[in-house]
Amino acid sequence: MSRPGPILPGAIAQQPGKDPRQLFAIGKAQIGAGKLDEAIGTLELATRLMPQDPVGWDLLGFCHARRGEYKKSLSAHEKAINLSPRPPQAGLYINLASSMQLLNRHDVAERALRDAIAFHPHDPVIVRKFTAAAGQRGRLEDAIPVLKGALAAHPRHPALLLELGMAYDRLSMMEEYDALVEEIGDPGEVPQFNMLKAWYLRRHNRLDEAGALMAKCGGGMTWSNAIVLRAELAARAGHFDEAIEHYKTMNRALLAGIASNDTESYRNRVAAATAAMKPPPGPPVPFAGRLPAFVVGSPRSGTTLLDTLLGGHPDVVVAEERLMRSQIEIEFPGLEQSSDPRRIEAARRRYFELAETIVGPLNGRLLVDKHPLHMATMPLLDRLFPRAPVILVERHPCAAVFSCFSTPFAPNMAMRSYATLEGSARTYDALFANWTCARELLPLNVHEIRYERMIVETQTELRALLDFLGLEWTDAVLDHQASAAKRGQVNTASYAQIHQPLHTNAKERWRKFAAHMEPVMPILRPWIDRMGYEP
Repeated sequence: MSRPGPILPGAIAQQPGKDPRQLFAIGKAQIGAGKLDEAIGTLELATRLMPQDPVGWDLLGFCHARRGEYKKSLSAHEKAINLSPRPPQAGLYINLASSMQLLNRHDVAERALRDAIAFHPHDPVIVRKFTAAAGQRGRLEDAIPVLKGALAAHPRHPALLLELGMAYDRLSMMEEYDALVEEIGDPGEVPQFNMLKAWYLRRHNRLDEAGALMAKCGGGMTWSNAIVLRAELAARAGHFDEAIEHYKTMNRALLAGIASNDTESYRNRVAAATAAMKPPPGPPVPFAGRLPAFVVGSPRSGTTLLDTLLGGHPDVVVAEERLMRSQIEIEFPGLEQSSDPRRIEAARRRYFELAETIVGPLNGRLLVDKHPLHMATMPLLDRLFPRAPVILVERHPCAAVFSCFSTPFAPNMAMRSYATLEGSARTYDALFANWTCARELLPLNVHEIRYERMIVETQTELRALLDFLGLEWTDAVLDHQASAAKRGQVNTASYAQIHQPLHTNAKERWRKFAAHMEPVMPILRPWIDRMGYEP
């Protein structure tokens, strides 16, 4: 979003008068000073006095977004666009999309940017914004032709070429990525070209060469992947304190993209749900169809690797971190304490309707619904599908927590809980406390699988899992790279790892940062002991 202008001199701010344009300027000054309530009051007055001017509505939309007010923000931004001369200014669409992304409404952001592209098909900022929104929606492939169209108008545009390369990387279109890097050739002193090639070399585990290119990028390259790469290079050189500082910088930048009034932490919500958890209200409502299976666990515990392995089975369809469950919560509030068979059956029909919209017809195949944070929603899932198979993926608590802290997650309310090591540890603790409570209160049908065993004894672990799921053995589940190549965009931070051969490189990475982990060990040690891991 375009940033508000500088704070105006005090004399102007104290004498608003009757001029709406002066009020717009004062509203911008109040935004710059962080006085959102005052800014909203000023801008509401300005829009009443001059309702046909798009500027005030656009600023008002920005304010409401910063306060997390979705409907008010969307309404104000849409008024700004509708009042703008045709074609609407590109900046108005960018501001609308930025506000919606701030509020995690990536669906609305994507639609707005599609409209913008119709008017401004080659605008680099709009095209890049659209690429980000499409990626958040799991539809990154839609951005490829848009990026290519913009590059036809702006050949060798550094930012657009970087976006195209990263899209190829995320979609594992490695032949296209290879060709793009070759086409760029010598990156020279262009930071984006050096970053593009450095990330490419990282993909091929050529970190020393990647480091030489990153040195040319300078400190101005603040993109989260650049910071991650700098951290990896620092750790490779044994500079662990420096690596930690890079991860802190990355997380501060990610937190800046979250609505400022979002003060209720995800882990507090989980803790409240744990305290309020009750036994089921009565006997389960029988389900006659094929039960879905749920893959859960802490983020960065190996759930994406597992769903990729399972995705190789011809009788399995994987839904990766989709929102069927959250939509059921919205449409059927309080379902976990319902005994109404008609309401539960309606929710089941809706769940499968949503799933098939995403993954296509199931045709009798097993639906594997993978979402790590579903582990904190067991009362709902158990009421919806009693005795459904639940697969808990375990990983050493320290490894999972450090990996969460050091991963550039999408900036949403849940993922902000991992922005510090302490926050990451406390969120892990809250999740597993909730899970433990659910295991005590509910008759869950659980199979536990260990990440550390899965990567070294893959066949043994998968045979036991397929038996649990009632599936016939097939060697296809062992070829995770083939399965990964077929699945297109991966919607998690593990997208690069699942295309690599199985390895144990990350297994003990957290121990290199043991000194930084020491303050959170009192939080994690009970779970380390309970799971039987070495400290």
